[in-house]
Amino acid sequence: PPVFLLPVGDACSTTESMVSARNFLNAGWIDDVLWGAPTSWALVLAINAKLRQLGAHITELQDRSRHRAAMLDAVEDRTEALNMTRWQYLPSRLLHNIPHLRSDIPEGSDYVASFSIGAKLIRGLFGTMHVATNTRENGRTLRCSMLVIDKERYTFSFVSLKMINHHLRLMQDLNQSRHPNISHLLHVYHTPKRICVCAELSGPM
Repeated sequence: PPVFLLPVGDACSTTESMVSARNFLNAGWIDDVLWGAPTSWALVLAINAKLRQLGAHITELQDRSRHRAAMLDAVEDRTEALNMTRWQYLPSRLLHNIPHLRSDIPEGSDYVASFSIGAKLIRGLFGTMHVATNTRENGRTLRCSMLVIDKERYTFSFVSLKMINHHLRLMQDLNQSRHPNISHLLHVYHTPKRICVCAELSGPM
């Protein structure tokens, strides 16, 4: 849009016109006010000065915008590096019970790998427990419980990752005992968005 400058004479400094001009300026309806209502060359010079001021202000805003964009890019880079450390380096070096990140596992909002995620059972500390089903090649349907840990929703510290790693290790140790009253671990899927812990479904359903 064009720049709108409003000339206001000094004689109006105590009148409603002066108040109206200030209100227009504060509301953003005009770009600036030329006090004194200059004419002829004085008007040209006044307009030129105001346009220079507006240009300098626009340049300052553009510099701030570029600086903010650079800061956002830096934050995204650091976030990506942190996520890589959290979900790829630590599981491979220290947290061995959290499986390696796999990008080849199909996942969607209602499924992961060959499992279809169904009704929600309960919400826990790190995620939500669901009923999951998997139709086998022989036509039989396997029903199990699946803990879905949303990596994008929760903020995971190293302590919380150690807790997840510890619980997975305990479940893997319990798999050594085929006790009928223990829900055994079936699969653990680690995708770019989620960690899905699939175990036997226990209790009345």
